[in-house]
Amino acid sequence: MTSALGSFVYCLILAISLALGLSSLTVVGICAYRLWLHPLSKYPGPFWGKITNLHAAYHSWKGDLHLDMWRCHEKYGDHIRYGPDRLIFNTADEFVLDVYSSGKDVHKCKGYLTMMHRVPNTITQRNKTLHARQRRLLSHGFSDAALRSYEETIDRHVQRLCEKLGPDDCESDENWSCAKDMSKWTGYITFDIMLDIIYGRQSAMITKAENRYLLEAIEKSNIRVGVLMPLWHLKGSFIERYLFPSSIVARYEFLAFVKNLLKTKDDEGADASWRQSVYSILKGSEGKEGLGPNEIAAESTNLIVAGSDTTSTVLAAALFYLSRDPTAYAKVAAEVRSCFHRPADLHNRSLLHSCLYLRACIEESMRMAPPIASALFREVDSGGTIIDGHFIPAGIDIGTSIYSIHHNSQYFPEPFQFLPERWLPLKDGSNQKDVQGAHSAFMPFSIGSRGCIGKVLAVMELHSILANLLFFFDFRVAEGDVGAIGEGKKDAEWGRHREGEYQLYDHLTAMKYGPFLQFRKREL
Repeated sequence: MTSALGSFVYCLILAISLALGLSSLTVVGICAYRLWLHPLSKYPGPFWGKITNLHAAYHSWKGDLHLDMWRCHEKYGDHIRYGPDRLIFNTADEFVLDVYSSGKDVHKCKGYLTMMHRVPNTITQRNKTLHARQRRLLSHGFSDAALRSYEETIDRHVQRLCEKLGPDDCESDENWSCAKDMSKWTGYITFDIMLDIIYGRQSAMITKAENRYLLEAIEKSNIRVGVLMPLWHLKGSFIERYLFPSSIVARYEFLAFVKNLLKTKDDEGADASWRQSVYSILKGSEGKEGLGPNEIAAESTNLIVAGSDTTSTVLAAALFYLSRDPTAYAKVAAEVRSCFHRPADLHNRSLLHSCLYLRACIEESMRMAPPIASALFREVDSGGTIIDGHFIPAGIDIGTSIYSIHHNSQYFPEPFQFLPERWLPLKDGSNQKDVQGAHSAFMPFSIGSRGCIGKVLAVMELHSILANLLFFFDFRVAEGDVGAIGEGKKDAEWGRHREGEYQLYDHLTAMKYGPFLQFRKREL
């Protein structure tokens, strides 16, 4: 009996040893292949990035994916390997035109599957034909006529924001307000605007705290999605549930809010606000083609998050840089205050669009702090493709880090300086080449048929909100320690060491903190 048991234990140990040995050999073999025999082995890049997508997932979890990509370009050059089957390019022109504008020989990568709930929306749809149908239907909600109909909605919410930023209990002798965390207030107003435009409903984040939990829910959910994008095969697995329990709960909190919103709209039926909302277009009003219930839910989630979260980042960045740049602040304030002589003038869109320096400040804020800062990957179709003179095999993911290309000195001299003037052509045409070069590498909303469908609406919001704040208020960096929240630190890791740079935390979309500002009502 003892002999039999001993033989069994011996065989078990031998089997485990063989299994571990084979597993070790398999891992070593995979690593060796990816390092030296893989079609992408000739490209430089971070060591662990060549072996595993865990490298990208780690930096996404950490919130510095965009900075790590930028650091890699600084170290290895414009064409680097950032995953076993991933390349990132830091060039514009042919690459941007071929990959993002025309979508030549590429389609969205499998990572977008991690963002999908039940059915694809216009962001997660990988099939080009189905995407074209979805985008065609949705485009009616962002036509020129539709955008004009949203102007009153935007103005109404901007007025509410100005009322909340006005006099408060903390007023000093010089009438400055309490310190306001503008990462929060920009989120409140953009969420309120999008919910009103999409559904004709009021979330009232500006005036009430009831729904403000949704912004945190979106941020928590995005942490999970950002990590899973390069590890898409783990979606729905035990590992996902173990690593991201709070993110999953937050995701379902947000989805429950959207579900309840859709049910309420259906129960109410078609009223005036319904007919003027994007929801009526998704539903298919007046006998026109619409989307199915699951498609509407998926598209609604997309519109709320993409339309509010990203716009709030640019708005917060603009306030950060203007509050720290007296010259740019003085120029844009003078432009707005000379263009608009009374509050009613702020509703005049022609006057608003004539504020060229204001537009330049917005574009420079988008460049400095792109809301989606890392790479939007595309998978190469069968047959491969040639990009920037490089043959890329089928199945490889390729992309460009928006933060990296926006800080490439080839296109943007002094890339870490806030310089709105870089977007303004001089009358003598002496900087025309520089302005054209900047626009060639400028892609805060991506470009082409996969670009943000709501970018014109976002720019409308940014113009209106900033013009109103500059017209009604003076603002400054808050006094005390809170004034430094949102900026870099000299002793921070490389990439977060610039004190004058607004810090983003890249979790699919950008998380941010601050700036904390004080406001003072102007005498009109």
